[in-house]
Parts: sequence; C-alpha cells; structure tokens
Amino acid sequence: MKVKALIIAEEIHSFKTRKGEEIRQVLLTALDKSELTEHRFKNTFDVALDTPVEEYKNSVVDKLVELALTDLSQIFGGRARFRGRLIDKVVKV
Repeated sequence: MKVKALIIAEEIHSFKTRKGEEIRQVLLTALDKSELTEHRFKNTFDVALDTPVEEYKNSVVDKLVELALTDLSQIFGGRARFRGRLIDKVVKV
C-alpha cells in the first residue's frame, strides 16, 4: 500500500530478541496526507523502516514523503504500527 505522509518524528528504536540479540530500527511517526480527504487516517501512525539504521542517513522530519507499507500490527493502546520503506521525498513543508 502506498501512502503520502508528513513525518512528524523519527527515532532509533531498539529491543532485544528472545535469544538476546539487539535489534535497532528507524521508527517514524507519520500523519496521513493522502489526496482522498474522506479516507485519511484520523490518528498518527508509526512506521518501522526496513532500511538498516546504518544505511539511514537523511532526516525526513517535517517532510512529505511517499511510503510503501507492507505489514500492519497493533501495539500498546491499539496504536497502529506498519513496516515498510521510504519510496520518495515529495516536498519540504
């Protein structure tokens, strides 16, 4: 699924697996800015990027980007978290 979104925050999220291995990933907080105004998400959502932290260099905060979302999961409090990748930076806001 492709979505245009305004990135409002980014952070490096890390956690340990059951085997004790530490996983680090880039976590973006986004606001849906799709053209279809009646079909936008009402709340912000999180996107865990498939890009390794070491390869993620440029900040996309306060930029409108296009995301390819591949997986949806629910985290604490019913908040939506997607997995995906950054397709394109559209414009600077």
